Amino acid sequence: MAEMELPDIDLEGRVVIMTGADRGLGRAMSLGLAKKGARLVLASPVVDGLNAVAQEIAAIAGRGRALAVETGITDLKSCANCLRAAVDTFGVLHVLVNNARRLRRDADKPEAAGHLPFWAVDPVLYRETVEVNVTGTYFMSRTDISTVAAIEYIRRPLWLLIESDRLVTKSEIRLGSAVKLSRRCARSFWLPSRCLI
Repeated sequence: MAEMELPDIDLEGRVVIMTGADRGLGRAMSLGLAKKGARLVLASPVVDGLNAVAQEIAAIAGRGRALAVETGITDLKSCANCLRAAVDTFGVLHVLVNNARRLRRDADKPEAAGHLPFWAVDPVLYRETVEVNVTGTYFMSRTDISTVAAIEYIRRPLWLLIESDRLVTKSEIRLGSAVKLSRRCARSFWLPSRCLI
C-alpha cells in the first residue's frame, strides 16, 4: 500500500476532512497527515475501509485522532453531516482535501484497467463520474467553506482552494460564482486531490 512522506511540518491541532479516505491516495495522505499531528475526519461511503484506516491512524498517532464518517459527497445532507461530525468531535475544521473521485470506466472493468476513450464509456457511468468529480467536489467545498467563512472574522484561519496549477485566493472565492467554481473543479477533473485549507 502507498505511503506518503510529508515535509518537516507540525500539524498538531489541525483538523482535516479527507474525502475518499478509505483507500489509495486518500488513505496514504491521511496516514501522512496523522504522522505530522493532524486529526482526521475520514469521509467515504465505504465504512469498512474508513474503519480500517482509522485503526491504522490509531496505531500511528493514538486513539481519538481519526473519526470515520460515512459520507456520499453527491448529497448535500451527507456533506453537512460530515462537517457537523467534524466540528462536534474536534471543535473546528482547518483543511478539506477533496480527494474522492469516480473513474470513467465500464462497470465490469477493474480500477487497474485504466481509462477508456470517452466515446467507449457508458453514458450512465460518465454522468456518475461528473456527479462525483465535479458536483461532489463543489458540494463538499460549499458546505465546508460556509463554516470556515463564518469563523474567519473571529479566528482568521488560513484557507485556500488548491487547483492543478495555482492557489485560488480568498477574494477570488468570495467574488466567484458557482459556475466559476464548477469550472475550476472541472479543470481539476482528473487530479486526485483538490484541497480547501
